[in-house]
Amino acid sequence: MRKTGTKHPVFLAKEGIMNTYEKIEKCKMIPVIALENVSDAKPLAKALYEGGLPCAEVTFRKEGAELVIKAMKEEYPDMLVGAGTVLKKEQVEKALEAGAEFIVSPGLDEEIVKLCIEKNVCVIPGVSTASDVAKVTPLVFFFSTRPR
Repeated sequence: MRKTGTKHPVFLAKEGIMNTYEKIEKCKMIPVIALENVSDAKPLAKALYEGGLPCAEVTFRKEGAELVIKAMKEEYPDMLVGAGTVLKKEQVEKALEAGAEFIVSPGLDEEIVKLCIEKNVCVIPGVSTASDVAKVTPLVFFFSTRPR
């Protein structure tokens, strides 16, 4: 059972609570969720959280993705929950209102990237060509470029 005011051990660090990019890196693996029924969100959040995976990416491939994000965050407020398969700026807004902490898009949509940066939210755009990387590099901080 979750404890109010506590953080999952995965997210504890000597310096305190980590930022979103550090949390993603610390998780090592993020389950991608596409639920048909919002009622499955809380039991799934419990299973992930208590099973040692306090993170999830909820895809917008299914209707009501923002409701799934909201339910998971209500049940486990310190769980790292993000939105995936984000194709439109409206989906970014819905995801953030529901409590999403990061946005994943399958391709490079500069408008989505700029909106996320404007809202100070972690964004992970899909890039597949050197041109995509060149377009997005000035905007987004990539994990592989992070000093160790």
